[in-house]
Amino acid sequence: SLYILDEPSIGLHSRDTAKLIGVLRSLRELGNTVVVVEHDEEIMEAADWIIDVGPKAGRLGGEIVFEGTLADLPSASESYTAKYLTGEMKIWRYHANEARCSARQGYTASQSMMSQAMWRDLCAGFLLRKE
Repeated sequence: SLYILDEPSIGLHSRDTAKLIGVLRSLRELGNTVVVVEHDEEIMEAADWIIDVGPKAGRLGGEIVFEGTLADLPSASESYTAKYLTGEMKIWRYHANEARCSARQGYTASQSMMSQAMWRDLCAGFLLRKE
């Protein structure tokens, strides 16, 4: 049988990810093929084979930028996944309880493009990627 799962870790507590990985491995060990669309690093580490589709999302993606093992992924120069896993790129999180977002310069959203209230809301709820 073929099982295709789209981001099965969404909504799981991090401690439950290991249980999910165990279930996926059990399915594989029973002779099934398991395809998982996932962004969770722990699940990617448990994968036998990775296919990275990109280089970006939507109409800017759709090409296979990498296919192989996790150990070989860092060599994929077009892969954003590789860049995040190796630390070349980072996701910066800002929390609502912070009085302000620091170091506004250099991020994809800047105060000059929006009102102070919009900036505060953006800092409270979204991930910003440093360019």
